[in-house]
Amino acid sequence: MQLVFFTQDPYRAGKVEQAVADQGWGLVTAIAQSRPQEWLRLRTADVIILDLDVPDALGLVERFARSYPAVPLLALAGPDKLVDLQQALLVGAVAFVLFPFDARQLVAAVQGVLRQSGIRVAVGAGKVSSLVAVTGLKGGVGRTTVATNLAVTLATRHPDDVILVEAHGGLSDAALLLNIRPQRTLASLGGELRLDTDVIQGHLKSHSSSLRVLAAPTSLSLRVDIPPETWRSVLVLLKGMASYVIVDTGATPDAVLSEVLMASSDILVLAIPDMPALRASVSLYETLRRDPGINAPLHLVLNREGISGGVSTKSVNNRFGYDVDAVLVDDPSLTMYAANRGEPFVLTHPRALLSRQLGLLADRLALGAGGSEQAAAAAADPTKAGGTSTAPAAKRKGILSLRKQTA
Repeated sequence: MQLVFFTQDPYRAGKVEQAVADQGWGLVTAIAQSRPQEWLRLRTADVIILDLDVPDALGLVERFARSYPAVPLLALAGPDKLVDLQQALLVGAVAFVLFPFDARQLVAAVQGVLRQSGIRVAVGAGKVSSLVAVTGLKGGVGRTTVATNLAVTLATRHPDDVILVEAHGGLSDAALLLNIRPQRTLASLGGELRLDTDVIQGHLKSHSSSLRVLAAPTSLSLRVDIPPETWRSVLVLLKGMASYVIVDTGATPDAVLSEVLMASSDILVLAIPDMPALRASVSLYETLRRDPGINAPLHLVLNREGISGGVSTKSVNNRFGYDVDAVLVDDPSLTMYAANRGEPFVLTHPRALLSRQLGLLADRLALGAGGSEQAAAAAADPTKAGGTSTAPAAKRKGILSLRKQTA
């Protein structure tokens, strides 16, 4: 859970930091920030705390409330700002804390606005929601297959606590892979004037595994372009509704992909063992490593490993200078069988090597950055996972600049 605090006063900044230190929450403080709106666009916030001593505080409250309707704003006011405080509550602040404050008062206020917004919050150093982006800038690298089966794997281990999201402008492939028929999709979500957890919940389609899905449209006539600002709010709400949010991204380096990657807790960069796709994936990986707005751990995942004529994992490591964090074996019979029947192969063939590798990857993500040494080693080496295939025979410059490289 991430707090963002705007203030002019380093002393107040220190007091807020002390108050939330034991809660396990992240805190980013902007002291005397001259361009607060531009600064905030480069960051993710679950709660905004705004000191009413900052210049044009009331204007900022109104603009933040309009730009980030899903992010609650808490006003901090000294004794000389009580009149401004009343106005702040009228133009967008949802609650307030008077300074000086007791640490328990600030913590209670933050928890209160989160409950009011329908967002769950861990108390102390408890569980924090994890948003995992599955990305790659070439078609055919397996984003949807990996994202869907990874999400189903997590859902079987964490019932009713996993959401799969299709954050792209195309049609829903996840609906086909899961054999679900969502009545409400991103098409109808794009028409909502105000977003909250009830609205998002109404757009989620449940799968038999307990996975919930926010699906893309299933027809070209229903396709919509959802603004990046709306996606930002949707992602904040989703992180409050489940412990694990898996995001299937698009292949285009656009503003929506940028929003997803900035909001992520982990980023899986998928590659397949052919040189054009590897070049695109490594280019994305390098760009994200240099991007100051990306704070999530990056995981280079080699999909379809072992395909005839493909580049080996060792060659990838040697040629590009990056370690492959996990491999997913090539098993076309299994994936084709599952896709044509709308049944995730991690459910129909849990002992298959590919299913077990995804299980190890899910364990690493669930355990946190890096996971356990045993899980990490097994996910990076398919021979340690065991099992065989049992399928039947039959606007951010850093990311947006990749357009030319991947065209």
